[in-house]
Amino acid sequence: MAEINQQWDLAIEFRGVPHFYKIELNHSVDSRRIFVNGTEKPFDSSKKSSDGFTEDLIKVGGAKIAIRIEKHDEDFIYSVEHPDCQQPAGGLLQTGDRGQTLKS
Repeated sequence: MAEINQQWDLAIEFRGVPHFYKIELNHSVDSRRIFVNGTEKPFDSSKKSSDGFTEDLIKVGGAKIAIRIEKHDEDFIYSVEHPDCQQPAGGLLQTGDRGQTLKS
């Protein structure tokens, strides 16, 4: 698999105040690197969700953003959710997406 480089602009609104994050994912067979606002964040690829997908929380300031990586049709789908946002906040970031807004 070739290296996949994807990047999204994510806005999360807390109590009416938007917070902006630029999320970049660099992924290859040998490594997975996640950057938020230009800073690399630790990501534990060994953590698995109850249904067997790779999932970990990264901390950004006071926020914790869950990043879930699923294998799908020979590509990867990245879901970014915020635990403090009510449903249907959160969702899917796919290849080609540029931005998404989540509201609490």
